[in-house]
Amino acid sequence: MKTLILTLYISTLLLNCSNSDDSCEWKLIEPVFISNDINGDLINDIFSENNDKLNDIDRNLLIINNEQELSEIYDGENNLGINFEKYFLIGGKFQTSSISNEILNEALFKCDYNSTYKYEITVKQCSECFTAIGNLYYWKIYTSMLNNENIELTIK
Repeated sequence: MKTLILTLYISTLLLNCSNSDDSCEWKLIEPVFISNDINGDLINDIFSENNDKLNDIDRNLLIINNEQELSEIYDGENNLGINFEKYFLIGGKFQTSSISNEILNEALFKCDYNSTYKYEITVKQCSECFTAIGNLYYWKIYTSMLNNENIELTIK
């Protein structure tokens, strides 16, 4: 488990260093550790192909700051265990060329120079798979101390 965490941390640092925007020194923003209080299974259901309301939304990146915004993308139970006064939820979906592709890494970065954020998702492309266009779904929880109105999604 420690090896996995270290590998993810190093890959995130490499993503940070490979940034081509010279005007910014992008800093990694760590997600919140998912405790037993947070209903991760329910969040997985919300950000999945089973959620017709989410699949009807055109945006690839959603920022959920409160229960009202959550109800805009999900009609079911909303007992996520997230204190929206302390945290916000980033999640969404994006189209992929093969449903066998998988998300390798997700990372939120902040540029202090202009107070902007970017959310980078690294996708592992399946090389010997059927081409079956579909969606990949993702989510993470972050502290609400961020200026989370200006987040750009980058998929690599």
